Amino acid sequence: MDDATRVITQRRFLRGRQTLTLHGDLLKLEYRRGLSLQEYRFNLHGFLPDPVRIRRVPILRIVGLILLGLLGLFLIPFGIAAEATGMGTRMGGLSAMGLMLLITVGVVWVPTAREMINIVVFEGPGGRMILWPNLPNEDEFNTFLAAMISQISRLQNRESILLRQLHQAGIIDDWQYNQATELLQRNLDPMDK
Repeated sequence: MDDATRVITQRRFLRGRQTLTLHGDLLKLEYRRGLSLQEYRFNLHGFLPDPVRIRRVPILRIVGLILLGLLGLFLIPFGIAAEATGMGTRMGGLSAMGLMLLITVGVVWVPTAREMINIVVFEGPGGRMILWPNLPNEDEFNTFLAAMISQISRLQNRESILLRQLHQAGIIDDWQYNQATELLQRNLDPMDK
């Protein structure tokens, strides 16, 4: 493997594994989940060098689920103890209610866990490229991210230099140069979108 190739493998529980290989201006992404394999190739020309970090955690729902779970855990032994001591036949139903609360918490937790998002997104003409931050560890991820950002920035600088050389050689006129410069600037500046 030469110095220009960087590889990172990211694994997430129940989300699969993705292997990213950065070689020159090409990024190869292999995504495996279960027995399926998806492979994508991205040409880094036109990608924005500044990634977007998206992090979303449904705090209120998580706090509510924790409180319901604690209540369910409290009601089960309380209902069993109440029935064992003979405090009343109605108190024995508390353990069943506690068990139902725990089952409800388990069922509601699955969609809540899917709504939790922590990703880094690169936007480009070929679509979105999604990376999982801090996987496999923070140092490897930051090194790979820095390499991608520098490669994308280098490609954009090369496109600007090439455009200037075409204008100076007389291959494109002033109007074409201005149009191409505006188009490049619009693609580089996410605030115009």
